[in-house]
This record gives sequence, structure tokens and C-alpha cells, in this order.
Amino acid sequence: MKKTLTIIGLAVATLAGAQAQTLISFSENGTGGDLSGAYPIDFINDTITGIDLTAASNLSNATLSLGAGAQAGNAGGSLGFANSGNATTLATAITANLYHSFTLTPSSGFELNISGVTYNADAASATSTFNFNLLSSVTGFTSSDSLGSFSVINGGNASGTINLSGNSALQGVDSTIEFRIYVSRSAGSGTASYYADDGVNSGLFSINGSVAAVPEPSTWALIGLGSAFMLWNLRRKRSIKA
Repeated sequence: MKKTLTIIGLAVATLAGAQAQTLISFSENGTGGDLSGAYPIDFINDTITGIDLTAASNLSNATLSLGAGAQAGNAGGSLGFANSGNATTLATAITANLYHSFTLTPSSGFELNISGVTYNADAASATSTFNFNLLSSVTGFTSSDSLGSFSVINGGNASGTINLSGNSALQGVDSTIEFRIYVSRSAGSGTASYYADDGVNSGLFSINGSVAAVPEPSTWALIGLGSAFMLWNLRRKRSIKA
């Protein structure tokens, strides 16, 4: 019986053992660098002056690109585009294809569990409010599908994490998934550009979660057996006490 329980415990541990980590990260390292000619950026294979790119193991693809309507900005060591002011709402940004796209594909036999997206952004304008909305291919690219948003007001800065751990559609993803950050400007006039720039040479942008091995059918069978056994044992103990 102890042997059976040990096997069941190992099966459960296999599923629960994947710890949250950084799946891909885009970080300024303080040496400048113009990214306008770097798109698309391959997190796994590319080396770019001024930027540190990292990708978790067991990803077969991790790519950053621009939407068809976005004009790459050339500020050194930054991630942005110069015409983000062309849209005033999320709906118009979607229509105009003003976004950054992050595409991730797990290696065969693995799946993605997305826990969140960390950002740090500021704007090259003192008179505009820039709005950022996160959308994904598995939840939709319409104006009602935003997974989270943040704003940069009056040339300020915004940093934080959009928590996605409770979104079931973003867990157990075993094929390519795309995230898009759409940018629009809702107030003011002035220079219509934005850029992500941490200013302290630390994490600038990342998608967080885990890459876990897809459980074998036998693993699920063991978990089912374990659940049934624990339920039976609980009922047996209650009947003995009664």
C-alpha cells in the first residue's frame, strides 16, 4: 500500500512541481542600441546591442514583432513605436494594427502555464495619456477581450504586473500563443510616441509562468486512482468511528 501511495504522490508532484518563472524577458543593459532595425526579435537566438533577451528552456519559439501599422521607434535601448498616437481607443488601435506581438511556442511534449505579464513603460510626451491593453490569441483580439490595461500619464512611468494565473484559457497551452500589447493615446497632443525603458537596467518586460511536461495518460490514471483511494479511505475511517 505504501508503494502505491508513493507512486501516486510522485504523479501529483510531477504536475505541481513546475514553478513560476520568467518565460521570456526583455531587459535594457545600459549600453544603448537602436532596435528599429531589429524586428522581429528572436528571444532564443538573437543577440542585440543594448538589450538582454532571455527565454526559458523547452520553448521552440519566442519572438517579438510589430503590428503592421506600427512604425518602430529608434530610441536607444528601448521598446516602442513612434506612431502610437494614431489611435485614440483600443478599438481604433486594433483596427490600425498598433501593437507589439509576443509569440511563444512550447517544445513538443510541453505546455505553457501563464501567470502574468510584467511591464515598465513611459512616454516621450508631456501632454498625452497613453493607454496599453494586453490581449491574446486564445482569448481574442477584439476590444472586449482585454486581459488587463495600464496607462502612462503626462510623460510619467507605469510599472507592475498583470496577473493572469486565474485565467483558465492561459493554462495548459500546448501550441503557439500570441500576446499583443495595443497602444492608444486618449488625451492631449504633442509627440505621439511611447517607449518601454526601465531606467535602472533591470527587468523591462517579461511574460511569466512555467513550461511543464504534458502529463502522460498513465499519470492522469494514477491521479484518478489516488483520488478514489483517498475518498474511499476517508469514508472507511468515518464508518469505523461511527
